[in-house]
Amino acid sequence: MLIPINFLLSLICLLLLIKRWQAGWVWRILLLLCLVHSLNAGISTLLNSGVWHKLQPITGAMLPIACLLALMEQQGKPLRYGVSALPVLLMVAVVIGLPQAIDVLMPVIWLTCAGLMLFSLKAGSDALPMVMLERSTLTVKTWRWLAIVLISVALLDVIVSLLVNVAGGAGVELLLFCGNLLVCAVLSLPLVLAPSHHAVPECESESKPVVPGQPETGDLDILLCIERLMQDGLYRRADLNLALLARKAGIPARRVSAAINALRQQSVSQYVNGWRITEACERLRGEDSTIIEIMEEVGFQTKSNFNREFRRVCGTTPTEWRKSPSEQTELTR
Repeated sequence: MLIPINFLLSLICLLLLIKRWQAGWVWRILLLLCLVHSLNAGISTLLNSGVWHKLQPITGAMLPIACLLALMEQQGKPLRYGVSALPVLLMVAVVIGLPQAIDVLMPVIWLTCAGLMLFSLKAGSDALPMVMLERSTLTVKTWRWLAIVLISVALLDVIVSLLVNVAGGAGVELLLFCGNLLVCAVLSLPLVLAPSHHAVPECESESKPVVPGQPETGDLDILLCIERLMQDGLYRRADLNLALLARKAGIPARRVSAAINALRQQSVSQYVNGWRITEACERLRGEDSTIIEIMEEVGFQTKSNFNREFRRVCGTTPTEWRKSPSEQTELTR
C-alpha cells in the first residue's frame, strides 16, 4: 500500500517543483528532496537494495533541515548553510562508519529542527512577515503542525528502536506503518506551504533587539505613521503583509510589529483587520451592498476569515450586525 503512495507523492513533488520553480531555490531544494526521499522509499521497499537503504538515512536527515531552512526563508531570516550542513555530513559519516548510531542521530536531528521551528513561530502571525495577513494565521498553524509531525516521527523512531533492541521487534510492523504515514505527511505539508513565487524581503531589520510588548523610544511616532497609512486606505489591500506595511512606512518591520504590539496590544494582522472590520461595520449599516462585496472591498479574501475577525471585533456576525438597531457600540481597532 505504501509503495504507490510514495510514487504518487514523487509525482506530485515533481509536478509542483515544475509549477513553483519561481518560489526560490530553498523551496526548490525542499521539493526536490521530498521527491528524492519519497522515490527512494518506494524503490528501496520494492527492490530491497542495500544501496537505496543507505541513501535513506541521508535524505531522511536532510528533510527536517530543509523544512527549517524553508521556514527561515519565508520569515526573511538569514540562512546558515554551514551550520545546516554539519548534521548531514555527520549522518553521512555515521552511515559509512558507524551504522548502529543512525537510530540515535536521526531522532536528534528531527527533534532539534522541530524545536527550532516551534521557537521561531512563537510570535504567531507576525513570525511570517513575508506572508500576506489574510493567510498568515493559517500558515503559522500549518508550520506548527509540520513541526509536531516531525516530533512525532522522531519519537516513533525511538520507540521502534527500543522495541527492536529490547522486545525483539514485537509490534514494530504496525509502528512502521504509522511512521510511513507520518513521513508522507511530512512530505505533503511542504507542498501546501510552498509559495507560488519567491518572497524577497522588502525592508531590513534593525540590529537593535526589540522586546515584544514593551514600548520603545519612538514607538508612538511609528504608530502615528502607520495610522496615517491606514487612514489613506492601505488596509484595503488584500496582499498587505508586515513587510509591505514596513516598506510603505519606511520603518524596519520589527519596529512596526513591536510598536503595534506595545501600544495596541495586538498583532499586526489583528490591528489591520480591526481597520477593515470598522469600515465594514459602517458600510453594512450605511449602504445596500452585499456582505461579500463589502468583505472584498475592505481587504478580506475569504468569508471564513472575515466572519471570524468580525466576531472577534464586534462579538456578532455581519448579518446580525446589519439587522441590529442602529445604535452602535464604539469599536476599538
